[in-house]
Amino acid sequence: MRLLLELALTHVLGRGRQTVVAGLGVALGVGFSVAMAALMQGSQDDFIRQLVDTMPHVAITDETRTPAPQPAEAVFDAASFSGLRPVDDPRGIRNPTAARVALAAGATGATDVTGFGLLGHLAKMAAASGVDAEVDVAAVPFPAEVRALAEAGVVPGGTQRNLASVIAMLDDGGYGEVDRLLLADAQTSGGLLFGATPERAAAAVAELGPPAAVIGRVRAGSGRIRLR
Repeated sequence: MRLLLELALTHVLGRGRQTVVAGLGVALGVGFSVAMAALMQGSQDDFIRQLVDTMPHVAITDETRTPAPQPAEAVFDAASFSGLRPVDDPRGIRNPTAARVALAAGATGATDVTGFGLLGHLAKMAAASGVDAEVDVAAVPFPAEVRALAEAGVVPGGTQRNLASVIAMLDDGGYGEVDRLLLADAQTSGGLLFGATPERAAAAVAELGPPAAVIGRVRAGSGRIRLR
């Protein structure tokens, strides 16, 4: 063992330049591998945070890829069809009423309320428009049962992340966590949010009927949201 160490030391000391170059090459290779691993892990985490976490709703069914034959099929000689559409199946906007009313009210910008919740989408819209938004919490329509669920702690993780993402630009006006979570609740299809002058907004709500509502107002600003 001692002989091997002496031989190795002799070669290392006798070829100092080659030893330094080889050592730098190994260090560079290891550093590059560590950097690539960190980059790949960071990209994966960002992908999950930006894409997967924005869709908190998961549908679970007991259907199999090939359902078992049903007794009625044998009795009535039933046939199964898939992939068919009626001749008059509409394309594009399925329910254009809200879009039509918004355009008639003079709206030049609008957003759907989906995965980022009302506060998330409103914050992006306000920042892009250079305004601050004031939300009348009592005017925001909620299903009757949703508050009880939130108070019981039945809140999707996406909703909590939505609230965390806007908390820096939010003046909660003294409202509690449940109200803030409800306003940030992640939706699959939560409706249309658009801006109009007070008179036209009132006329649009009257034409649409419940649950349409005027839920606040805006003024020049930097994208902040205030609850009242």
